[in-house]
Amino acid sequence: VGKDTGGTISVSGYGSIDFETTYLYGIAEMPSSWNMEALKAQAVAARSYAYRYKIAGTTICTTESCQVFRKSKSDSPPAAWKQAVDETKGQVLEDVVTYYSSTSGGYSTTSGWDTTDGSGGSNFFDKSYEKIGGSPWAYKAWYRKGYTASGDTCGQDDPWLNNEEFTDIVNAAIVLKNGSDDRVTSTSTSCWGGNPYSYAELRSKGGVSSVSTVSVIQGNGTTNEVVINGSIHLTGAEFKQGFNLRAPGYLMIPQKGFAFFNIEKK
Repeated sequence: VGKDTGGTISVSGYGSIDFETTYLYGIAEMPSSWNMEALKAQAVAARSYAYRYKIAGTTICTTESCQVFRKSKSDSPPAAWKQAVDETKGQVLEDVVTYYSSTSGGYSTTSGWDTTDGSGGSNFFDKSYEKIGGSPWAYKAWYRKGYTASGDTCGQDDPWLNNEEFTDIVNAAIVLKNGSDDRVTSTSTSCWGGNPYSYAELRSKGGVSSVSTVSVIQGNGTTNEVVINGSIHLTGAEFKQGFNLRAPGYLMIPQKGFAFFNIEKK
């Protein structure tokens, strides 16, 4: 529907700025090289999300916790994005609370499989629209602070886990499966502090000295089971809990719910 979206919005770190021609011009959620109709859909989604902050008089943040705003983009908006915002001016979705993301791992709990044939399978990622569309976030390794290429990695040289680190996460999941333990925390104490078990201590509690094989049983948009060395069975939720609490580096999205995760090998 059409709304009067003139005036300003309060933006964290920038104060009150023009809603349409400063704030929306600076939304950085989609590459400006994408199709114009996609850009227009993004403009409507972003406007609808921010409009509630505007009419409520509350301050909207500039990160993924709300939606990403970049002042540098606002100051010099790409022509295609500026056109998309201008041609949809005032258009918002009404009577619904809107959330959006470019990337969901090929599956969402509300819509199911977002793939070319509407189904999953071992090749689900190859046929996911987010990969076909070139989403830069598709199965990105979340190990840097602040989502930036130069963000702190908490001492990690890369996002890959070596065998000792992966085995450590398996042991963490096994220990947590048998009850909570406040020492099952990240070994990256320079970032997170605490008194975590050493690799050797956790290995003695979990009992796994090395990982040689890993297989995954996929569900309908979830990981049902992770099988380690052919005989150690963990549910997707159990493995996720071990990973979220123990993984080295910065873990940017520690979820309560979960969909797919990738086991990465360099």
